[in-house]
Amino acid sequence: MPSWSASSKGSWVSPGTTLQVPVPHSGEGGFLLIDFEVLDGTDIDFDVMFEDEDEIAVRLYGPTRRARQVKAAVPLPSSGVAYATFDNFGSWFTKKRVRYSLQLAHRPPDGHQNSSSLRFNKGVTPAPPEAPPEMEAEVDDPLDYIGEGQPSAPIKTLLVSPGSHEDVPVDVAAGARLLVSMEVVSGRDIDFAISLETENGPIRVFGPCRRSTKLLCNVVVPQAGRVHMGFDSTGTWFKTKEVKYAYQVLNDESI
Repeated sequence: MPSWSASSKGSWVSPGTTLQVPVPHSGEGGFLLIDFEVLDGTDIDFDVMFEDEDEIAVRLYGPTRRARQVKAAVPLPSSGVAYATFDNFGSWFTKKRVRYSLQLAHRPPDGHQNSSSLRFNKGVTPAPPEAPPEMEAEVDDPLDYIGEGQPSAPIKTLLVSPGSHEDVPVDVAAGARLLVSMEVVSGRDIDFAISLETENGPIRVFGPCRRSTKLLCNVVVPQAGRVHMGFDSTGTWFKTKEVKYAYQVLNDESI
């Protein structure tokens, strides 16, 4: 059961202002469960900052630009206060009305998946339920994983500037298995996700993994198209991230 909760049937955010909801948290671990949608005003910017007991602030989620709906379970690192912010500062004339639910919980609900939708239906949503489940693991050296039992995949280096997002596109066939490993070698951590282009907009097939230092993932792509591996440093103000990554696409005949 949630240990703390706040909700609204509809809160207005005036043009040029923000609505900030503080969520106090005590103890180690736990999650902030977020569920909100924009009822009037098309979209709004959203993020979550966390301030620990030593008054050190870090960003836990976002910033998500032009969001219409977000569902997320955000891990909390320690005791402190999380600040969920609905940002309408960039709007000069339009007020926005949002319905939100914020809850503290020991763990996400069974079957929970992070999802979001953006303006003009160009957001990302979870992969269709018929897609095989993704697999993720922390390993000592994730770059050793790619190519095991298969031809070696080249290791590439990517520099991601502060406040930017780098995208690596890969064309895939329906039912292909995409193996990806990555490690941040400079700059502490980075956000990572994989999405697939479709006629109805992108769908998310992996992630987002927040503040990752190293990981590997093994996902089956539900339909043919172009996937985008996203390395996101929009929450960083100063440091360029250096990431080493490798990927491999295995089709039916090579699996």
